[in-house]
Amino acid sequence: MTFEFEAVLARRNFDVAFSVQPGETVALLGSNGAGKSTVVQISAGLLRPDSGRASLAGHVLFDLPSASAAPGVRTGTVSRAGTWTPPHSRGTVLLAQEPLLFPHLSVRDNVAFGPRSAGAPAPGRVSSPRNGSSPRTSPTSPTASPAPSRAARRSGSPSRAPSPPGRASCCSTSR
Repeated sequence: MTFEFEAVLARRNFDVAFSVQPGETVALLGSNGAGKSTVVQISAGLLRPDSGRASLAGHVLFDLPSASAAPGVRTGTVSRAGTWTPPHSRGTVLLAQEPLLFPHLSVRDNVAFGPRSAGAPAPGRVSSPRNGSSPRTSPTSPTASPAPSRAARRSGSPSRAPSPPGRASCCSTSR
């Protein structure tokens, strides 16, 4: 699989270009502020560069013109107004150093959350409702989980997974 990346983000003094060919392994190394996280955030579609182009296995992630390009000029079949593939359509994943989990879900249900939110049916669910009732997971199903706590229902957001025994939780950053 080929990954080609070129991006400029002036407010971060970021101007990087590289490519990864099939069979290559690449590590991003650098001091604080060198742009490692910026590369990953732009690749995942969480941060939009001022200009540049990236593609993964021939699929264009973004193709944004430089500020010097005339607006609306067409090059081939791509408008120079730019192409931007939204994060959910890229086929890429950004996993933070401290992954967030839903405390009221089992391990299996936490893992299944991503595919389910993309439209895949939940395990143990009936694909089409019978006799007018809505599909439900059986209370005896192996994927059934206890009801969420009152705090979890109020917040509606995942919480941090506890650190494994013997490992300290550190280095969290805030934006």
